[in-house]
Amino acid sequence: MPILYFIKYVLEMGDAGGQLFDALRQSGWFVKPLWGLISDKVPLFGYHRKSWYVLMALAATLFWILNAGLAITGVRVPVIYLLSFNLAFATYAFVDVVCDALMVIRGRQLKRVGSLINFQWAVLGTANAASVFLGGWFQGEIQAGHMQPWLVFLLTGLPPIATAAVGLRNIDEKPAAERQSPPPGIRRVSKELGHRLGRIKRFPAQFNRFRKRNRLTWLLILFIFFWRFSPSVGFIERSYLIDVRDFTPQSFGLILAVGGVTFLLSILVYARVVAKFKKITWYHYLYAMVALGVVSFPLSFYLYLDPGHPWWRLFEFSLPAWLDPLPHWNRYQWFRLILQTTLGFATIPAFIIPLTIAGETVDLAYAGVGYAF
Repeated sequence: MPILYFIKYVLEMGDAGGQLFDALRQSGWFVKPLWGLISDKVPLFGYHRKSWYVLMALAATLFWILNAGLAITGVRVPVIYLLSFNLAFATYAFVDVVCDALMVIRGRQLKRVGSLINFQWAVLGTANAASVFLGGWFQGEIQAGHMQPWLVFLLTGLPPIATAAVGLRNIDEKPAAERQSPPPGIRRVSKELGHRLGRIKRFPAQFNRFRKRNRLTWLLILFIFFWRFSPSVGFIERSYLIDVRDFTPQSFGLILAVGGVTFLLSILVYARVVAKFKKITWYHYLYAMVALGVVSFPLSFYLYLDPGHPWWRLFEFSLPAWLDPLPHWNRYQWFRLILQTTLGFATIPAFIIPLTIAGETVDLAYAGVGYAF
């Protein structure tokens, strides 16, 4: 929430610029497969996972201190914040990749990949609900003049310190085996260069064989892509809701927090259903969630209908004053809350099921890059 309002009111980027900025500030997450490859193959201080995990968590704190410093000194150049935000989010993506790699390796050993993925996302849902509610409260304090954005950025750097401490204490990893490299020489360098050129030439054929052997992986990738892709206008939509539909930071925070709780409940329900009703397989549940998502998604466009539009008659209802916990809310805020709850219940299991299959099938030697991809 504070970043949304920071883009809109402090950087004053407008809807088109804000939309572009909001999309590009997620770039750190797009390179997760690269982070996975690095953690798989490049040891740091003798470890593949632990060292990278702790280093990146601490780097996140430094980058949020940088963001706070930029804000408090009055820097208002969007490109600078685009870089500094991406540096921070890229560290989150790296820690995420390491967590997933550890989960895949340990989950396969224990034959509990599905349980560990459910647990991961249940914790994420809980943390997300708390953080977005807190973010809405922070933004309300900023707008009331009781707080400045730089303080929120600084406070955001505190949780990664706890993350680093957890990793340092709890990641149990054997040191990476050290390889003795022969001394460099012209013959050896030329041989290595020829070997690498040969690998480049063989890549198309190797890739084709990989694609055929991993048909399930490609199907999962396509499913996840099309499930996550939607013609959402992101920043522009939220800016519209602020300017036209009178959404406040607190209402955004509450709506997103309820979505986070729904996120958690959907995981618990999924785990309970598949454990109790053996005839309901994962794909039955997946089809049900897809159907719910298909029905729910078009309803999101009600947010753009005027109050007098005849389609609103389908949802006309009123609550007695003593039953209404949010009497100051308008129909658009209530509708967004209900819609977010419904879509949240559908989205998470449909996303987790393919991730579970991926966790059970990726090559353990490439657990980081395979699962991240």
